[in-house]
Amino acid sequence: AEWMKYYFDEGEVLSIIMTGKNIEKTNIPLGIKHRIGKRVYKLKQLTEDEAVDLIMERLDFSECLKEEDIYKIAAKSHNIKELFKNCETALEIMATSNLNTVDDKIINQIFGIKEDVMV
Repeated sequence: AEWMKYYFDEGEVLSIIMTGKNIEKTNIPLGIKHRIGKRVYKLKQLTEDEAVDLIMERLDFSECLKEEDIYKIAAKSHNIKELFKNCETALEIMATSNLNTVDDKIINQIFGIKEDVMV
């Protein structure tokens, strides 16, 4: 952390972005907290639509993971990080299963939902 303070003070670094849940509970040295001051910004939680749009954009609107399937995954994911990870897992399962698209079976597999088996 001292290197950040040094380079910031020397003008070599103009800004540093740190993320976390609560700056008061961090181990950031007081010298850095003093430099941060009141410049702490809280970001709002993404809506489900915004999260799905973000995934679609990152996938470049790929046909292998359709918007409706991303909504299904989003409904069961707790946050954007988990949504990205679950979509990545769906694509990995699809690829290792030699399929061309993600389907409900794959989505259920991600969340450990057992398929009804006809006997």
